[in-house]
Amino acid sequence: MNFLFVVPKFAGAGEYYSFPIGLAYIVSYMRHKGFNVFCLNSCHSDDPIEQQLRKCIEDKHIDVVCTGSMSSYWNEVNEVVETAKRINPQIITVVGGALITSGPKLALENMKIDYGVIGEGEITMTELAGALTSNGDMGKVKGLIFHDKADGFTVTAPREVILDLDSLPFPDYEGLEFSTWLSARWLKQPMLGGLLFDIDDRKNFYEILTSRSCPFNCTFCYHPLGQKYRQRSLDNVF
Repeated sequence: MNFLFVVPKFAGAGEYYSFPIGLAYIVSYMRHKGFNVFCLNSCHSDDPIEQQLRKCIEDKHIDVVCTGSMSSYWNEVNEVVETAKRINPQIITVVGGALITSGPKLALENMKIDYGVIGEGEITMTELAGALTSNGDMGKVKGLIFHDKADGFTVTAPREVILDLDSLPFPDYEGLEFSTWLSARWLKQPMLGGLLFDIDDRKNFYEILTSRSCPFNCTFCYHPLGQKYRQRSLDNVF
């Protein structure tokens, strides 16, 4: 099977946005496990999302479209899912990220999502890919939500957090076009009427996760609820 990971259209070509480092980690992990993974960063083209998706799906013979983000980008994620299903109604859609983790049933009730990945995605997405490839039992894959035959939802057992962050390969910068992201010049401020600010003088840098979760206990945040703060070792980072 061929898997396509799509960065939703957070910005237009040349505009700055937060690089989807989480998606890059999952892409890297799946490639290390031997799956056929392709990437589409829709932010780096001004072509309509349908045109970009159609070309990738048809040229690469994509079977599964994967995407995700925070809840604040609901519309952008939904656009990817809706467009993929419109291009090929038989295509399998998978969504992860905080959008799913914070409200899995809400997302599946309102989007054309086949599978939602709850929590950290590297192992769950890889096991889901294996089950899809071998026609395995999805109920045995931890950290999933999907529609069942009774018009309800199946939520599988929770996925344990990854304790050893050093075991994760480094993110796939090339697949998600990190070098193009580094060349972004304009920062758009929607609250200021969409004004663009020149950020061309910023220094180039690379993103990497040195830890996951949070050691603090803010009442307005979901991280303290059962999450365990973990760090990469300094030798692994440097």
